[in-house]
Amino acid sequence: MEGKMKVAVMNGIGKMGYTTRDIPTPKDDEVLVKLEYVGICGSDMHYYETGAIGHYVVEPPFVLGHEPGGTVVEVGKKVTHLKVGDRVALEPGKTCGHCKFCREGKYNLCPDVVFFATPPVDGVFQEYVAHEAALCFKLPDNVSTLEGALIEPLAVGFHAANQGGAHAGQTAVVMGAGCIGLMSMMALKSEGVSHVYVVDIMQARLDKALELGADGVINGKDQNAVQAVLEAGRRVCYIFGKPLFQCGLSVRCEQGRFIVIPLCLQTSCISIAYDGSAVPYPLGEARYAGVQESETGNPCCYFRRRHVCYLIRVNLKQM
Repeated sequence: MEGKMKVAVMNGIGKMGYTTRDIPTPKDDEVLVKLEYVGICGSDMHYYETGAIGHYVVEPPFVLGHEPGGTVVEVGKKVTHLKVGDRVALEPGKTCGHCKFCREGKYNLCPDVVFFATPPVDGVFQEYVAHEAALCFKLPDNVSTLEGALIEPLAVGFHAANQGGAHAGQTAVVMGAGCIGLMSMMALKSEGVSHVYVVDIMQARLDKALELGADGVINGKDQNAVQAVLEAGRRVCYIFGKPLFQCGLSVRCEQGRFIVIPLCLQTSCISIAYDGSAVPYPLGEARYAGVQESETGNPCCYFRRRHVCYLIRVNLKQM
């Protein structure tokens, strides 16, 4: 397909604009996708507001966005499992496929991942993208491309729940009711976790958490979050979220397990609470003490071959 497309570009910190670029031509193993929805991730906002995440620094003009859903409009010569008109969700990270981590199925740890909207790689706030067909997943007939764009954050939530070994009879606390927090809560509930509490300081987000199935919510602006969880009278098995480290949460954790879903950990020390007392612990040793970082290394999601299973278990239409 020849022609021009509109592209939303970041021209500097807090500065966005539009430009036009050539519609990309797919390679033999790629498909051209007309994008219909692209989610705005917290990482997009962080790049937009600060210009960097850790050592990833934006050099304008830069294209944000890595949570796309759209329709195939052209296929490469070697592509056989997709056709024009198929609606797809796109996995945003392309890995090497050959390193130790890729061979073990832990491709989110691949050191050579190429990931949408991670400098210097442009994202997909644009009308079309050519992407490897193996990383484009056909959506069921009853799933919209809007829901398809939500699969990436949903996969992050499921990966976090799986990292924690979530199952029936447990109690979990999710710190933060943004998109990833809500997805984590929904994933935990779908895995059978009996009681999931959500903590935030914005009541509108907490109301949404209740609508989506949270067993209880705590407004940290009005309540002592630690005390409120303790007063719930249930032993906490898992705590999910980066704010745990920032507030030194002192909740008795039955299995001493914390699941971290960070943008970027910019500290070498964290506070871990086992029996109500916070103690500093070197981050490098944290995973050996029951602290797991859900997105260690490159922030690659984990939805390869799992997206249909996620969609069956969670109703994204409510989001």
